[in-house]
Amino acid sequence: MNKLILMILIAAVGFVQAEAQSDQNKGKRKGGMDKAEMKQKRNERLNLNDDQSKKLDEINERYGQKMKAVREEEKSRNAEVYKEIKVNREAEVKEILDEKQFAEWKASQEKMRKKGKDRRGKMKAAPKQGQERSIDKG
Repeated sequence: MNKLILMILIAAVGFVQAEAQSDQNKGKRKGGMDKAEMKQKRNERLNLNDDQSKKLDEINERYGQKMKAVREEEKSRNAEVYKEIKVNREAEVKEILDEKQFAEWKASQEKMRKKGKDRRGKMKAAPKQGQERSIDKG
């Protein structure tokens, strides 16, 4: 009986800690940074002036909304629409950044894209929770 009560108490404490940590991280992305921190880091990395930063934020917001709309649409067209949005966004970003800034921005985009691909690859390779990998013993 005492063991049962102790186990329930330990589980409750763990749950409370997990909820507290979850509340603490609200608004933050996976890397532990919120939007303001990410924007500040981007501005420093690309050495953006205030006008460039504001314009880049507007472009990101506008194209982010377009991407969200595409995700909600029919999936068969998504690849071509994503590509078109990407090309248009890059063209607008290139207009406000100098050559060095654009090269740095482009490199950071590729790095994020690669991270996403790696993460998706790991998710596909890993069995879903509660499932074991089936091994063909033929």
